[in-house]
Amino acid sequence: MSVNEDESNKDHARQIALAMMSESTSGKTESLDAVLRDNPEIAVELERQLRLLGLVKAVTEQHDTHRHGTNAGLGGLGTTRVLGILDTGGEFNEEPTLVPCPSCRQRLPYIDFATNESSRKVTCLHCDNSVLLLNNRKGLQAGSMIAHFELVSRLGAGSFGLVWKARDTKLKRDVAIKVPRRGLLTSEQQDLFLREARVAAAIRHPYVVAIHDTGVDCGTVYICSELIKGNTLAQWNRESCDSPRTAASMMRKIAFAIQAIHDSSVIHRDLKPSNVMVDENGDPQVMDFGLAKQDVFEASMTLSGEILGTPAYMSPEAAKGESRSSDPRTDIYSIGVMLYELLTGELPFHGDFAQLVQQILHRKPPSPIDINPAVHRELETICLKCLEKEPADRYQSAHALAEDCLLYTSPSPRDRG
Repeated sequence: MSVNEDESNKDHARQIALAMMSESTSGKTESLDAVLRDNPEIAVELERQLRLLGLVKAVTEQHDTHRHGTNAGLGGLGTTRVLGILDTGGEFNEEPTLVPCPSCRQRLPYIDFATNESSRKVTCLHCDNSVLLLNNRKGLQAGSMIAHFELVSRLGAGSFGLVWKARDTKLKRDVAIKVPRRGLLTSEQQDLFLREARVAAAIRHPYVVAIHDTGVDCGTVYICSELIKGNTLAQWNRESCDSPRTAASMMRKIAFAIQAIHDSSVIHRDLKPSNVMVDENGDPQVMDFGLAKQDVFEASMTLSGEILGTPAYMSPEAAKGESRSSDPRTDIYSIGVMLYELLTGELPFHGDFAQLVQQILHRKPPSPIDINPAVHRELETICLKCLEKEPADRYQSAHALAEDCLLYTSPSPRDRG
């Protein structure tokens, strides 16, 4: 199959999945068996899209009588598969990993590594492709060593991995260490992760968290970055954002940081308040950029449809599943969502995953002024321009957005709020 045919099949499957998602919200879900029978050439990709949208569990509950059968015509659905034994001798655990098979993009099975086991070869249950999974030290704890970094305390977890406060025993300083979640990477993902991290490490900007080091230690892939003392943007919004002008000033700084990232040919793809810290000087520090290896659906959802991180900040093109081909303007949209939240205290769209996707794609956000009359019309225009559905209608660069925010926040006889 050619690359163009593969992309065409993915687009076709995505459109069917989105249509089924829309129908499911109105109780008109078509039989999954019938949909897969009608589309055998894209059955595997269609199942993947449905799982990412969180629909497979809901839809297949209607066909529970097939749960213990085998039906090759249904693309190997997990609910119709007879579970087997891995060639390593261990029993298969149906809990999925976040690791997709490099060949068919289906989730690989979850495994527990034995003590001191650095890797294990597993077979994809969908395409029989053999994949080497690397043990990324699932059981890290305070006092553990990664290279010359001693873990002190866990700071948090995101859709990609765990973040620890650590002590650099060579340079005698505190740093942040990030390792991929759930302890699993393929060898290809490890290489990609390290390449992208090294590109990100070259970015130097006062509003971008500095990456000090990347590497692999006894199977553990890690990123060492600057440790920021402060609050997340969400906390800052609740405690310190006292006016629309203050919000615009903060977003101007964030936009300059994003422009520096874009100038290094990196797209953030996961901008949200939890990925922006506000330091003790009141300046933003953008984190977790350039490290998303998967599209937004894959980064936001587990196989069963559990949401790991809110999709409320993703752009319309990401909601269509096109984030792999998106450009810097997808980050402009996410900046607009954050600005909207700072101005109004609310997100532009609400609801579960399916409802959010539909609203992001088809609905205009409510006027910020209607929610907060203190917002000046000029600032509302800036915000809503970021939130345009079509990338061509948004700011074409983060620098242009920052310049408009600067003009708004400059001293003026007008009452700008």
